Amino acid sequence: MRQWWYLYNIDRQEVAEGLSGELAEFLFNVTPLSTPGGHAALLSSIRTPCLPKEVDTWMTGGRTVIQSHGFRKLPLEIFDMVMDQLQWMELFVLALTCKDILSALRSRLLTVLKELHAPWRNCPLILLGRNTAQHNGLPTSIHLTSHQRAKIMNGAIRRYGEHTDSYTYALGRTDPLYHLRRHIPKGLRDAGRSGRGSWRSTSTSTIGDCQRFCVLWGSGAPVCYPDGTPVLCNVSKAEYVRADGLTAPDVTLAHALLVRIAWSTDTSTGFPCADGVAQALTSGPWAGDKVSVDTMETLPTLPLGRREEGWVDVTSEVNWLLWNLWTASHQQDHGA
Repeated sequence: MRQWWYLYNIDRQEVAEGLSGELAEFLFNVTPLSTPGGHAALLSSIRTPCLPKEVDTWMTGGRTVIQSHGFRKLPLEIFDMVMDQLQWMELFVLALTCKDILSALRSRLLTVLKELHAPWRNCPLILLGRNTAQHNGLPTSIHLTSHQRAKIMNGAIRRYGEHTDSYTYALGRTDPLYHLRRHIPKGLRDAGRSGRGSWRSTSTSTIGDCQRFCVLWGSGAPVCYPDGTPVLCNVSKAEYVRADGLTAPDVTLAHALLVRIAWSTDTSTGFPCADGVAQALTSGPWAGDKVSVDTMETLPTLPLGRREEGWVDVTSEVNWLLWNLWTASHQQDHGA
């Protein structure tokens, strides 16, 4: 029996664009980094960014002007109240005005970068097969109201701008965040047309505010991530998958996530694989859990109840499943 699959973000009421259809058709179709949606967008949406290293260079280079008056002299509580009223882009533009303000806004800027570039980070995700039983078919770990359960089981999906009570497509061209990430304020954009310097120049004398904004915002410049081995983390279960432990060709942590959160009461996957493999795939132990991509050096702090046990590495288990599925897919493509 054929089965259609969708990737749901339960908290945000969103569905991943470019990751739907028969599982065998899209699981190993690697999406180019330049293509909105799909595997690349999924991985970026849960990967924790960091402030660009250029920020430290900007802070230490050139001269520093100390403001004798100005609103940095306001009490911290008042300063924070003012910052709370600013939109994301306004905060970044304000941060470019002087080093003192840039320093004061570092933590706020990082929070915005996480919301802007990793909106699905720490959200409960499930790759749900549409043949899942309507009654008690979802994992018991997912706690939904009857209305929420009916909405996800109904399967209706709307585009942005449509006013229906259903899930919305995200992580593609129809997602407002996709366009916001690429936006540059008009004033900076006009000034940048005559600016000098490369996008990632570290020279304080050759980089203009437009370039600084693009580096900081991640518009036209690569988003920055912490150094170290990337790992897919499940804080709820204190488990992780290492990127360097996935050995099947062209497999990434996005593929590891998909097979870890796939769920259906019907084991139809489209892969010509053994029953045990199909059962393992359709009963994903992370279905409905909150996940993120961090590094071995920056693993999230575990909840109090799990700190004594520590993190558990499940890379070999995931790698075994991915190899079985990749082999089945390869045989299927070659008519074996």
